Amino acid sequence: MPHGRSVVCVLLPFAAAYYVSYVFWLISPLISTSLTRDLNLSSSDLGVLASSYILALIVAQIPLCVLIDRYGPRLVQSVCLMIAAAGAVIFAHGGTLAVLVLGRIMIGFGVATVLITGLKSIATWFPANLVATANGLLVSLGALGAITATETAGLLIDDLGWRLVHLGLAVAATICALAIFATVPEPKRSSRRSEDATTFRDIYKHRRFWTVAPLSAACVGTAGPCKGSGLPTG
Repeated sequence: MPHGRSVVCVLLPFAAAYYVSYVFWLISPLISTSLTRDLNLSSSDLGVLASSYILALIVAQIPLCVLIDRYGPRLVQSVCLMIAAAGAVIFAHGGTLAVLVLGRIMIGFGVATVLITGLKSIATWFPANLVATANGLLVSLGALGAITATETAGLLIDDLGWRLVHLGLAVAATICALAIFATVPEPKRSSRRSEDATTFRDIYKHRRFWTVAPLSAACVGTAGPCKGSGLPTG
């Protein structure tokens, strides 16, 4: 695939999706005052709401990554973003804590692997000498969501309200899903026999995993929180 087409068809759609995932992640503390005022939620309720999103994001990682290996990042991430969009709509119409939690769980599940699918697609469709650069651009462009979530999103919430903002995010997630499905190429199916495929046991037994995993866990696990929300990993 030509470099220019790789940027337009692979990098930009996943960067946009990663951007939206950041806004979904960091918008929670911005709407806490509004939720308390409109729905009379307590501090413990807000804690449950925030933790439900994080729990869904974490639990979804392994099963979704298995599906990504089997069906490819294009299909899996498109479907997941539609789930996130549906969750945002449910959240926007929520009137009780249970409905809000359901919406946040769906959002967390839907954006759980946005970064992973982007990185996998870049590794598949970019030349080896440009993969590192493209990965850096993906993370940088997506991380712009952290800036806008704390400023622009805050202003929009004040002007439009948290319900309309979530409906807008649902539209954004839907557009990203359609863009990924329409532009990202479909990878070739692996010809390896299933018995030769790598298993989780193989990964956990591999020396390189135990060389990298503790460092990764220490860096990500101790990342400084942004207004109590943390930073997304995938």
